[in-house]
Amino acid sequence: MRLYRPLLLALALSLLLHLGVLLSGHLPHAASLPEPAKLQPLSVAMQAMTLAPEAGPVPAAAPSSGLVAVPAAHTPGVKRHHRARVAHRADAASAPVAEAPPAAKDMLAAATEAPAAKDAPATTEPSPAAPPAEQQANGNSEPAAPPPQADDSSALEAKGAAKTRRFPDNSRVDYQIYYGSLMAGHGEISWQRSGANYTLDARLTPIIGPHLRYQSRGSVGKRGLTPLAYQAWRGDSERESARFDWSANTLAYGDHGDKQAELAPGTQDILSLGYQLALTGGSLLPPQQRITTGKKVYDYPLAPGGETRYPPDHGTLRVVVFRAKNGDDVTEFWLAPDFANLPVRILRIDKDKTLDQRARRIDINGKTVWSLSENP
Repeated sequence: MRLYRPLLLALALSLLLHLGVLLSGHLPHAASLPEPAKLQPLSVAMQAMTLAPEAGPVPAAAPSSGLVAVPAAHTPGVKRHHRARVAHRADAASAPVAEAPPAAKDMLAAATEAPAAKDAPATTEPSPAAPPAEQQANGNSEPAAPPPQADDSSALEAKGAAKTRRFPDNSRVDYQIYYGSLMAGHGEISWQRSGANYTLDARLTPIIGPHLRYQSRGSVGKRGLTPLAYQAWRGDSERESARFDWSANTLAYGDHGDKQAELAPGTQDILSLGYQLALTGGSLLPPQQRITTGKKVYDYPLAPGGETRYPPDHGTLRVVVFRAKNGDDVTEFWLAPDFANLPVRILRIDKDKTLDQRARRIDINGKTVWSLSENP
């Protein structure tokens, strides 16, 4: 047994050394991600989701589409209202079944200021034939989505753009987590809406180290998400948090909630931001988006910049990428318009590390609608 003691001691020291490097956030340069894929220009515009039920029977787990075709050239001799009626009949005749995601063009977005983020209509008015039953049950009289702007593009109407799809009441996205280019664990983000309230729960299980959990709670209405509380845990211990006092326009944050900042309109926490983009299609972005991680507060310019496919380089799922950049800090949200704009990749880069969450499965209203194993 004495012969093995030096070997066991060396193995223990090596394990402790690697664990210390991993938890410190300082990995070798070789572990960094390759350069981001080049983005193609947007060929479609993001579309906002609605919280109100759609008119007519809709399969519970049918994937929602958040795409609107980019305006095409005007066709002479065809009246606008006639084209809209024809497009409406065509949409009704070709409605997708529950198992078949709607066909559209793929997409991605990066970090340049884009007029589409300001000009995109917030939503399309739902049919009056089906008043929102959920509003009646919960006593919420707030409209689910704002009416279309008066200057909505006539070209979109001419293309017969589909009405806004309903955002799911619950969803779950399972992720693989990469630290640089190293597989570091797995996680999930669950979305749950009950009337005018929402809960977002993110759980990360690293290969080495304690479990991590993040939760965002607040209200949801015609302008998307309004966070009220954000909390982080490391194992069973509470860590950084944020409290949103909208009546006093004050944000309290930090490990002990002892720091304060102004609560600018539209402020989001780092967990709610991706779902605010998904719900609104990015149409309500301020020039500088205020974000809190619970530890810090940032003001980022955030806009769609292009389109690509997921998984990177060889995937078939169309995505639009929103990027927030401030110095060396970069946060990207890759949204899947075929599946209610849900984020399929969340990439965070700072001067010390890269954390990359890549989706491997999407569940909507209790049913798996996409998985990496079936779409490699």
